[in-house]
Amino acid sequence: MDQKEFLSQYGIIAGRIKLNKIKISDTENQLKEHFFRGGENCLSDYQDKLYLENEELYKLRYTIEKAVDNCWGSETEHEILTRRYIFCEKWYDIADEMNYSLQHIHRLHNSALKKINVPLEYKNTK
Repeated sequence: MDQKEFLSQYGIIAGRIKLNKIKISDTENQLKEHFFRGGENCLSDYQDKLYLENEELYKLRYTIEKAVDNCWGSETEHEILTRRYIFCEKWYDIADEMNYSLQHIHRLHNSALKKINVPLEYKNTK
């Protein structure tokens, strides 16, 4: 996985966490209503799985934030990475807010990506 793929996961993580929370809430409702007679253990196991997945997603999100924070580029490059990957802003909004052309933002972005260290555990995954 390259730097861009690694950082791009951040925007996906929030959606997955939210979906898992909905699933957890749904299983809680099913447990309360005894929708599945005798299936309480199954639902509880499923809920535990979702909690563990969210825990891993939060860890990955923190790892991505740390990688952006530790980027050894300029403040401008850091801001571009933060706006794009952490705040999920569109390119033209970033360019407009920072008073740069879209082309210049892309140049700075490409330069900043080269300065991101992807942790070894994520480098060889897709």
